[in-house]
Amino acid sequence: MAAFGPSFEEKYLLQVCAHLRTRNLPAVDELAEPELKRRAEIGIARARTHDLDAEWSIAAFVALMFAINPGFDQQPEIAAVLADKSMEPNSRVDALTTKVSRQGWQDATELSSGQIWVALHKSR
Repeated sequence: MAAFGPSFEEKYLLQVCAHLRTRNLPAVDELAEPELKRRAEIGIARARTHDLDAEWSIAAFVALMFAINPGFDQQPEIAAVLADKSMEPNSRVDALTTKVSRQGWQDATELSSGQIWVALHKSR
């Protein structure tokens, strides 16, 4: 996606933000547009650290950050699926629904990540 330049990146960021708004997520509803955009940009960058490069898989990853927990990908079961080299990277996002246990998702919601948006922003 980076090959298309900043205008493509900006359009994609706005599309991700619009997608997040349509999901009616409490973590999104309370954010002003500039903050949503900042966090979505962080989420896109974080998705790319997992080698995700398809628009749909990046958007799904970012939505999970808002729906589950911004650090959801640090939960061991989830991290293992996202790192599974036997699958194409973008397929790993879909595989999360079948390969992560109910307890794994519950654990992901309980991760200590209150400052992750700040921490992620500072690490960029």
